[in-house]
Amino acid sequence: MAAYNKTRNARYHLKYEFAWCVNWRRNLLQPPIDQALKTILRRIARENDYRLEKLQVMPDYVQFFIEVPPRVAPAEVVKHLKGVSARRLLKARPELRGKLVRGKLWTGTYYVATVGRASDDAVQSWVSRHRKKRSNL
Repeated sequence: MAAYNKTRNARYHLKYEFAWCVNWRRNLLQPPIDQALKTILRRIARENDYRLEKLQVMPDYVQFFIEVPPRVAPAEVVKHLKGVSARRLLKARPELRGKLVRGKLWTGTYYVATVGRASDDAVQSWVSRHRKKRSNL
């Protein structure tokens, strides 16, 4: 049985799979920028009490598996992660600004799915397999 996290008022097991793309699907997240973005996303997650369980940065999109406290709506998690990560990455890597359309790193859309206790391992496995499949293309 999966372990539950807790706050003062609740026990929870709220996990989501999120993904979003670089604006115009440009392949901007190549090494070493991908590692810088991973560091930034992990730091943002720690600062906000999110538990980032799996993170994948592909050249044109980001995908991850995350657990968040019940006080935070999934839309707020995405808004915060996209906004702060774009600001911090562009500050750390100013050369990216010239490759962006209207200065926007991320598209305005995203993907989110809830993940139940029974499917935690399945999602983590899928994220790992998907990376291997994409790298073979």
